[in-house]
Amino acid sequence: MTHPPKIRLAEVSKSFSVRSPDGAGASWTTAIEGVDLDIRHGEFLTMVGPSGSGKTTILDLLAGLSAPSSGTISVDGEPIHGPGKERGVVFQQYALLPWKTAEENIVFALKATGHRRGEDRRGIARRYLQLVGLDGFEDRYPHELSGGMKQRVAIARSLSYEPDILLMDEPFGALDAQTRELLQSELLTIWKRTGTTIVFITHSVEEAVYLGQRVVVLRAKPGRVTAVVDVADQKPQPGVDLRSTPEFVEARHRVWNLLHDQSPIGATP
Repeated sequence: MTHPPKIRLAEVSKSFSVRSPDGAGASWTTAIEGVDLDIRHGEFLTMVGPSGSGKTTILDLLAGLSAPSSGTISVDGEPIHGPGKERGVVFQQYALLPWKTAEENIVFALKATGHRRGEDRRGIARRYLQLVGLDGFEDRYPHELSGGMKQRVAIARSLSYEPDILLMDEPFGALDAQTRELLQSELLTIWKRTGTTIVFITHSVEEAVYLGQRVVVLRAKPGRVTAVVDVADQKPQPGVDLRSTPEFVEARHRVWNLLHDQSPIGATP
């Protein structure tokens, strides 16, 4: 039996009004046009494309932070009409409250989403901090944490109210290479454990292929879906270094070519 998609984008376009340089008038620019995409239940979908291809625009639309100019977006068959608790968002900037501890940042999110009450919220916060490897750091303030730790808190905060969907906008983009690879591996572990549907935006082809079951390749001016590359069957058994396998190299090369063919700049390999 074929299940309906978790998320469906049907002929989605988004245009913005842009002021002229002299401020005397305005014109319209189209960020994305005619985007059709089905995202499966429990899927880890990555999205890559050059600057101006509408990656963040699509994520904002999925989060309900803006509405499409035309077309429809639905979750479980229901149209999106603004933000919802079933959709958590993780941005590149951690957006942690600096005057609250790691635990308190998560408790604040649980209160804001109406998730349970009292001491139980602290127990939930500690459980999710442990899930992202921050057991023992509950009482640390953001300025006492490294960049990677802050992003772990942000991920734990978004997971804590148990969204069906996690939307991630280049969450590891500002991290050093070693921390980035570590968090990539941990995110995959969390995804397998929770079964959450994840949509992950990145500029890195390698990151897109490493994390995703499918990689959506976008083109710019306006943003469109060029291809959807299935890489799920090219993942090795546990214990094998994925990045060193011929299958990974081939998949990365295939996605890179799709980007390189459409843009002289492309994306980070």
